[in-house]
Amino acid sequence: MDDETSLDSEHMRQLEAELETVSRSRDSLLAEVQEYQQHIARIVDRSLSEVRNSNARLQLSARTKDRFLADMNHSLRTPLTSIIGFTKVLLSEAAGPLNAEQRTQLEMMKASGDQLLAVLDDLLAFTDAHEGLEEDRALDADICSIARSVSRNLERELWERGLRLELDLPSYACPVQADPEILSRAIAALLSGAVELADSNGRVSLRVTDEAEETHVLIESEGGGIPDYELPHGLDRLYRVPGTGADDPSLSGLGFSILLAAVEALDAGLQLSTHPEAGTAAVLVIARQHPGVTTVIS
Repeated sequence: MDDETSLDSEHMRQLEAELETVSRSRDSLLAEVQEYQQHIARIVDRSLSEVRNSNARLQLSARTKDRFLADMNHSLRTPLTSIIGFTKVLLSEAAGPLNAEQRTQLEMMKASGDQLLAVLDDLLAFTDAHEGLEEDRALDADICSIARSVSRNLERELWERGLRLELDLPSYACPVQADPEILSRAIAALLSGAVELADSNGRVSLRVTDEAEETHVLIESEGGGIPDYELPHGLDRLYRVPGTGADDPSLSGLGFSILLAAVEALDAGLQLSTHPEAGTAAVLVIARQHPGVTTVIS
């Protein structure tokens, strides 16, 4: 009996020792877990602080950019508008008759003023397109109505260049899920590029078609097109593509930058092709459910 009691006591001591070991291990693990949690909390706090500081810097940068654009718009647009206005007055000969050389110089001055004003508009549109991309707006738009509106806005420029515009639009509405303002900028940039690349007295066409789950906007211009060696760079941001028309020595890359920003904001696809004799064609592909950006040059 005493031997059994002694064995039971020894067994109990062993169990108590094991429990004590397990308890110490548990306490050690809990301490390590708490220390790790505190370490993670410090990292999270540091990261949140960096994010808040970054957001504050971004907001300050955005406000500074907005102020700069507003000041630039006023500082450049006001004198440019005055220069263009007075040039028109002189060209109308309201201040007296002009000889041929004077008229030529004034027309060059007006053309330069119009070009600078267009660059200013492009710069503001480029900024707005990026803001639209950041806001990630998804709205409904009638692409046919937008195409007609953009075409009307270019009627005077087309007339001055002796170009004819051919519209081929469905008689029904062409709804797509896209921001109407950004879509209008994309079509306007494509159509303006086609006008600049077209030969004098040539043709520019705009056609809208429904293809399965996509809507295609095809814009073509008659002219020499973009040289093959320039085509891979044709959609690079701020790249200047040499033109082939006598009226325009080059095509500004800023318009392409506006176009690419708009295409990206729309989650659209863009295909560009050219032929030395047939001219240049661009296809804007708008999917009804935002497939993702696919820019293809062929």
